Amino acid sequence: MNVDKILTAVILRILNDKNIIDETDLSDILGELKGNKGAKKPTGATNPYFTVNNMPVNNNPDTTAKNGTILISCFVDNLDGGIADTQKLGEVGSRLEELFDDKPLEIEGYTNYNLEVNSISNPQFDPDDPDEHFITVRLGFNIIKK
Repeated sequence: MNVDKILTAVILRILNDKNIIDETDLSDILGELKGNKGAKKPTGATNPYFTVNNMPVNNNPDTTAKNGTILISCFVDNLDGGIADTQKLGEVGSRLEELFDDKPLEIEGYTNYNLEVNSISNPQFDPDDPDEHFITVRLGFNIIKK
């Protein structure tokens, strides 16, 4: 299984969520959409920023189907006083759920027959980055090679 193809489909769905008439899309919530594949936000990257990473894939020896988890993190700047922007992070979590829950990905060479939002975290804080908070959305997926 080529995990890069899955991560690419996820980040493209996020970064292309803009200019949708009669919907509050991610660009309406955040402005410019930026992100990368991988768990780490690049040094010097400005918020808001998305990262898309995968957890180890479960292999079942009795089938060619694969089960896994994708982690989407969204980082936003704090409000004054170092307070998390819970309104913005909450809106992002809701929008990501709308974008991904029960909406399989188009992945070349694979059939994504199940995609679901398993959880949306509360705002999280990394003491090494005191000027931001982030949420993480866990997507469970099932795919099979065509």
